[in-house]
Amino acid sequence: MRLRRILILFAVQTVILVCIGGYLYYTSMKDAALEEAERRLRTTATNVSRDLHRYLTQFEQPVRALAGMRETQHALAGDDPGALREANRMLDHYTSAFGVSVCYIMGPSGRTIASSNRDEPDSFVGQDFGFRPYFRKAISGQPHVYLALGTTSEERGAYSSHPVYSDETGKIIGVAVMKASVEYVETKLLSVDKGTFLVRDPQGVIFISNRQDWLYKSTADLTEQDRRAIEKSQQFGDGPWPWIEWDIDGNRVESPESNIYLASTRSLPSFPGWELVYMRSRQKILNSVQQPFVRILGPLVAGLCILIGLYVFFLYTRAEQELSRRRKAEQDLRKSERDYRYLYHNTPAMLHSIDTDYRMIQVSDFWLEATGYTREEVLGRNLTVFLTPDSKKYAENTILPYFFRTGFCRDVPYRLIKKDGSTMDILLTCNAILDEHGEISRTLAVSVDVTERKKEQEELERAKEKLSQYSRQLERLVNQRTQEFTGILKYTPALIYLKNTDGTYRLINDRFREILSLQGQDVYGRTDDDILPPDFAAQISQNDRHVLQTHAAFRFTERLELADGIHVYLSIKFPIYSEEGQINALCGILTDITELQRVQNRLRNLSRNIIADQEREREAISRELHDELGQMLTALRMDCVWLASYLLDKEETAWKRATTMRDHIDKTLDDVSRMSHELRPGVLDDLGLIDAVESLISDYEQRTEMAYIFEHHDVPELPKTESTAVYRIVQEALTNSVRHSRATQVSVSMHREDGHLHVHVRDNGLGLPGDQEAQGFGITGMQERAYIVGGELRMERAPGGGTSVICRVPLVEAPDSGAHTNPEQGERL
Repeated sequence: MRLRRILILFAVQTVILVCIGGYLYYTSMKDAALEEAERRLRTTATNVSRDLHRYLTQFEQPVRALAGMRETQHALAGDDPGALREANRMLDHYTSAFGVSVCYIMGPSGRTIASSNRDEPDSFVGQDFGFRPYFRKAISGQPHVYLALGTTSEERGAYSSHPVYSDETGKIIGVAVMKASVEYVETKLLSVDKGTFLVRDPQGVIFISNRQDWLYKSTADLTEQDRRAIEKSQQFGDGPWPWIEWDIDGNRVESPESNIYLASTRSLPSFPGWELVYMRSRQKILNSVQQPFVRILGPLVAGLCILIGLYVFFLYTRAEQELSRRRKAEQDLRKSERDYRYLYHNTPAMLHSIDTDYRMIQVSDFWLEATGYTREEVLGRNLTVFLTPDSKKYAENTILPYFFRTGFCRDVPYRLIKKDGSTMDILLTCNAILDEHGEISRTLAVSVDVTERKKEQEELERAKEKLSQYSRQLERLVNQRTQEFTGILKYTPALIYLKNTDGTYRLINDRFREILSLQGQDVYGRTDDDILPPDFAAQISQNDRHVLQTHAAFRFTERLELADGIHVYLSIKFPIYSEEGQINALCGILTDITELQRVQNRLRNLSRNIIADQEREREAISRELHDELGQMLTALRMDCVWLASYLLDKEETAWKRATTMRDHIDKTLDDVSRMSHELRPGVLDDLGLIDAVESLISDYEQRTEMAYIFEHHDVPELPKTESTAVYRIVQEALTNSVRHSRATQVSVSMHREDGHLHVHVRDNGLGLPGDQEAQGFGITGMQERAYIVGGELRMERAPGGGTSVICRVPLVEAPDSGAHTNPEQGERL
């Protein structure tokens, strides 16, 4: 019955533990899913806002080119029908080349004189758009991009306007406008991920969204004054712009039905007050975690319980059979034990047994009678407890290891301490008792008392002879070591001193005397204030006290002002212990590292300048690629589009070559944009290190099939030099993982700790190469970037495989190398 209850209790406990483990696993999975969703929200919102801004402002250069065209100026100069026809053909060409909705030209009063939609029912020709902000801004000389609903076409668009200047007078004679549809934004840019995107103006009116039922609705309860202002601007039609009654505060959104959404908000740089909001349902995120548990965990737990029941039944039947066999074996064993105990305790010899941990597990009555102990005082204690110190050391270091290695020892001499404190010399012979695996499980030892007086006399004579030999040898060694130590103190270039624990000097070496001009003076018993300059004495005293208080060796940096200037010393200080384990002195060794520090500072400044020049050159090249080469490629693309349209119905082979040229130019434009971003990412200067690293990781996610994890906590804003160094280190580490490691997952973490920024990049790839020279210039560059900002970088094999790049960068300026060294700045050895 007892066995049955134990097995049933075991089964119940197992089921409970399985359920608790499942619940804890589900909780951790839920928290991890929410955290990952919030990170993806931020990253996606940042990427989409950047792409949205790029799309909405990409026509600033084309409309500027349109405003500078000769046909545009001729059309605004008069009512020449030929000039208007040329202008209309040019507008058609621009509309087709750049894929915009419409291009048109407005006179100085705001009336449209030419348009690419002139033959359509909603033609702009003759329409007066002088009330539009984009016209008013452009006619005053300021190019502008404006988001609004068309009053004629009733189509949403981004209006890019630019003033048209007369070549003769230099005055503004009109405005050129390109209107791009926002439908591309909703169908392409806002369909990159699950969730809801919306773009709202400063009053909260939704102008762009992947939910069409939200268009022209407001995320805030508009006042009557706000409604009149929106209606007057005609930016979003005639209204009424109802409130969607959703509580959107930037990070958390709650619907009228009390559904919770996670949200991330990003501003649009060129549109003051406009915001992009990206939301995902919190419940849908949790469903991705809950569904596998609901579908799998229930049947799994039920099946597990059935298996546990079957296993318990099997164990019960097997246990019953085993118990029957053991009962009989125990009866036989008890009989054998009774016979063994009788012989063991009635034999007139000192018998004892120990286990493999040297604990006494059995002693004979004769052993207890000879030593005076009781059985309770002996059993369970270590055998060496009853030995004298010499015998204990001999047993632990020699006899016991030898016995458990060979299984036998004979006539081993040792001294045993009796209960009354007296000792007895015995000779021990021991045999091993093996278990069923042939391993030593216990011992059977026989101890025989020997003539104590004779043994003592023999040992005394031998001890005297050994002591005499040892004394002579020790004297020779002392003389030899004294000469060696004297030579070291005399000729070493380092400063060496020895102090008492009260701070008074015992001795200093010749170099110390020479530096302090103390030749011929006795320093014994004198203090730092007696023989050292005040500043140097304060440093030495404070650091010496720290070593004595902590009982440990430390390394410090200390300064001493001499006739030729300030010298910096690397000081190694350590306590000296007596035979009783007490500190009775302190030793200091000071090495002059002044010139070494100067060289290191020059090298660090040189490296900083070289890398700074590299970054400036990267930025200049990036700007030239983006501005000059980008504009040239744009112009070439326009010519290719025109050439393709011209050859469409005339020469099919030439038309195909022209379209191929246009595709190549498009790919080149993409490559130029990517190279410009890699040379100097603008997000690093505009948004900071964290957003730059998130953008970098997002770019790697799109270009590779690896999984990336980015975690950061309490990362402050860094100066440009430090943020650039950290960004380049992370970029190089990711590049190495992609190129060399064959990894499937890379994790990047950043956090602040102890006044430093800790950066850790880890992959699960092949790990570091065995040859350090195989690391190449990439790793050397990372180490150099960490060094010039005062940090340190190391690479090591990650536990379980892969490579870890660990960088530690100080967040505050380190004290000058000549500054006073506090004990906390010392490095423990």
